[in-house]
Amino acid sequence: MSLSVIQGGLLLAPPRLFSFSSFHPNASNRLAFAAAQAVCRSLATAYNPLVIQAPVGLGKTHLLSAMYAECSASEDPSSLYFLSPENSALWASQELLSDIGSALTPRSVLFIDDLHLLLSNPTTSSLAIDWLHLFLSRQQQIALTSVKPVRSLSLLPERLISRLQWGLVVDIELPPSAARADLLRKKAAEMNLPLSEEMIARLASSLHGCVREMESVLKKIASHVALLSSEITPRLIDEILSQVLRPAHTSVSMSQIALQVASYFHIGSDDLVSPSRVRSISHPRHIAMYLCQRLTHSSLEEIGRFFGGRDHSTVKHGCDRIRILLESDSSLRNSLDSLQQKLFSLPSSS
Repeated sequence: MSLSVIQGGLLLAPPRLFSFSSFHPNASNRLAFAAAQAVCRSLATAYNPLVIQAPVGLGKTHLLSAMYAECSASEDPSSLYFLSPENSALWASQELLSDIGSALTPRSVLFIDDLHLLLSNPTTSSLAIDWLHLFLSRQQQIALTSVKPVRSLSLLPERLISRLQWGLVVDIELPPSAARADLLRKKAAEMNLPLSEEMIARLASSLHGCVREMESVLKKIASHVALLSSEITPRLIDEILSQVLRPAHTSVSMSQIALQVASYFHIGSDDLVSPSRVRSISHPRHIAMYLCQRLTHSSLEEIGRFFGGRDHSTVKHGCDRIRILLESDSSLRNSLDSLQQKLFSLPSSS
């Protein structure tokens, strides 16, 4: 595929265009939001490259797409190159890269979405690196996203990692409870869903991570109202939460949770059921108990018996402690999000 074909109408654009106005900034993403806007105002200056790191579903693709949309309003769209796993058939060509190398302008911009996925694919890995080398060598603006931190992308040459970190690296963290409630409130208003503050609080306390998960719950509520003429009640909220939080995940067992938590914190699974109360053991144990309560149908008594014959009040105390910490501890929120993704990817335990 030649450059002329792309200039003739087949642009390297995002699969879906977003805007800055539809992004909801909060304490956990405000720096990334401000940096993305600053890059669009002044290309290839202070924030080059811009690297946005975040777990799945927190808006990094939204921001990168919004940057493309903002730049396309003032720049020639044919000088903007948006690379993603979805459009790799258009850009994963050495011939195309050679053509583009001779056509770059001082205003050309490279956007790369989900760099970690491109590097993990043998078809796109070396070409993604070549695109980065090309734009870095010309000091052209680069903006990219990744779930994994740049320093842990082992397939990138060390020199390239250093060049990327020399720019601005920003993280989007899982939002705290107040930010989740605010986002749910705004999304519900956009969808004309009359949710009470009690319902907002219930949703915010149950959905502690992914923005997509929050949107999914609100869409389910809206579908019940539109298609079934359902009244929005606390019971409906709880039913939908159970569907979203435990769809196919009811097959996750307490044994699987214990093994994943032990592996994540580099302790033995036997430690979780031991009498030890040292924090390096008790904290992972509380996390495992919390996940068992959240992802299985086990009662507090059953969870207590599994974790060394502990009383149900001990389990409740541990789970409550984790819920309190989640309000202010972004590292814990990230750990729980990572653990849940690992658990949800496991084969059925049945």
